[in-house]
Formats: sequence, structure tokens, C-alpha cells
Amino acid sequence: MNKKVISIGLIPVGFVAGMVAGEALYAFLGYEEGTTNAPIWVKLLCGGVAFGLMVPPIIYTSKVWSKGK
Repeated sequence: MNKKVISIGLIPVGFVAGMVAGEALYAFLGYEEGTTNAPIWVKLLCGGVAFGLMVPPIIYTSKVWSKGK
């Protein structure tokens, strides 16, 4: 398969992995989904984990497409 096709396929995988990891960490820390009483550090931690898993596939796709291979 072409690297471009693989890179496009990684974007939804990264999105799902980020959402699952962020929500799992939120639940692991003892907060229910949809609650607004969590401290800001919990929200930032979970959001950072989710963001950290979502962004690398997008950066990889950008690099692959900019090279034109």
C-alpha cells in the first residue's frame, strides 16, 4: 500500500485511540463521563493524553503528503 493511503487511514485510528484513552483515564481517576465537577488538572491531563494521541497521525500525514511520495 502507498504511504499516503496508510497515513490517511491512521487519522481515524489516532482519533479513536485518543478519545478512548482520554475517557479511560478520566474514569480511572474516579470521575463519571459528563460531570463538570472534576478539577482543572484532571481535565487538562485527560485532554493532553487525548491530544497527544490524535496529533502524531496528522503530523505524519502532513509530512508524507508534502514529500509527494
